[in-house]
Amino acid sequence: MADETQGDDLASLSQEEIDRLLAESSADQTETGVRTGPIFRHDGERFDTRALPTVQVHDFANPMVMDDMLLRTLRQRHEEFAALVSARLALFLRMEFSLTLQRLATVVYRRFTADVANPSHVVLFKVDPLSGVGVIDLSPQFGLAIVDRMLGGKGQVDGTTDGLTEIEMNLVDDVVHVILEEWCRIWGADRRYTASVIGRENGGRYLQTSASDTIMLVGVFEGTVGEYTERIQIALPFPSLEASMRNILALLPAAGGAGALERKPTWAHVYNGIPLPLSVEWDAREMSVREVLDLAVDGVVRLPAGILRQTKVRLSGSTKFIGEIGLEADRLAVRIDKKLSPEDVP
Repeated sequence: MADETQGDDLASLSQEEIDRLLAESSADQTETGVRTGPIFRHDGERFDTRALPTVQVHDFANPMVMDDMLLRTLRQRHEEFAALVSARLALFLRMEFSLTLQRLATVVYRRFTADVANPSHVVLFKVDPLSGVGVIDLSPQFGLAIVDRMLGGKGQVDGTTDGLTEIEMNLVDDVVHVILEEWCRIWGADRRYTASVIGRENGGRYLQTSASDTIMLVGVFEGTVGEYTERIQIALPFPSLEASMRNILALLPAAGGAGALERKPTWAHVYNGIPLPLSVEWDAREMSVREVLDLAVDGVVRLPAGILRQTKVRLSGSTKFIGEIGLEADRLAVRIDKKLSPEDVP
């Protein structure tokens, strides 16, 4: 009986009313382009469309662990890394090469490996002193384009391939080492990092470098060699980077501030015992070759009268002060009269 009544009510609606109800129940578009649908309060009442709450999409299977400031900073670091790699590989390959950051995100390991194509050229690397194993994923075609250029070709690939030969992998490793060197340079602000290749795979199906639920920091780049463009992924376990990220955040501007944090210099007392060679010198005079040849024992070289007041004091081979040399308690001494700035030293 209830179903018949409901059917009668629907049948009595005009097409205009039906269209209006469908429009009201259709998903709204937020500024980010995510369809949210109608939003209801806990008591079933719908929110006023003129004052909707902010809705954010959250994937519980792929947790985001980075706030906006950290994500913005990491993206800047990776963009700088991409620019450095582009410049170095362009010189290395002697042709146009570009690496552009497309996306930076945190992904659980099982989802990252599922996104690695089969076949693919996967390079496993280790960064000391960090824990965990990193992954570089690039297509075999892109690797062959690099090999072709390294062997004198134009960076072109004919047809498809199922993988790289051992010789081709070794040649691609030369490019991988350049990528890893620049990665260590970007991240090694607080300490010295060194990276090494520890293995290779031909796809993500059997990768077991981390636990399946490990959160990975994944940078997705677009690499172009000549006219050939492919995706390159670089992933590292997020927990191994946490200490470096804290150091990066410590150098960021204060929250809400306009400038960088002012860091007061501090002296490390462990340096107190380091010896520094000290020497003094003068710009005495110029002599001709004939005058130099005429010098002999007991000869006299006349110097300017004010030269003692223009004594240069040098530390570790660099001129740092100007002073006057003289005697103090039967010992030679230099009185420091002026500290030189880098602009004062020729």
